[in-house]
Amino acid sequence: MNIFIHTIFPELFNCFLNTSLIKKAQEKNLLNIQLINIRDFCTHKQKQVDDKIYWWGAGMLLKAKPIIDSIEYVIKQNNLKNFKIIYLAPSKNIFNQQKAFEYSKEEN
Repeated sequence: MNIFIHTIFPELFNCFLNTSLIKKAQEKNLLNIQLINIRDFCTHKQKQVDDKIYWWGAGMLLKAKPIIDSIEYVIKQNNLKNFKIIYLAPSKNIFNQQKAFEYSKEEN
């Protein structure tokens, strides 16, 4: 199974990916995990991936363009045809163990 993790903090995953069952699965080539830094797909010098919210409320919002560009890059570079995209965000749709089990049968 190939997993591509798009993140603005790839260094946070190194400890997790280099220990325990995840490491063993990668060593046995059962699992291939690649970290994609969304900041690499920003067009300006500062590599800023967030912006102000344009309507009511405080906080910041991730820009769509760098995320979309990073996903399109992975699809093109790996010639992906069948794949699932899991976008973790606050919503009513909950990613649970049942969905994880279903997705574990996918190649990408």
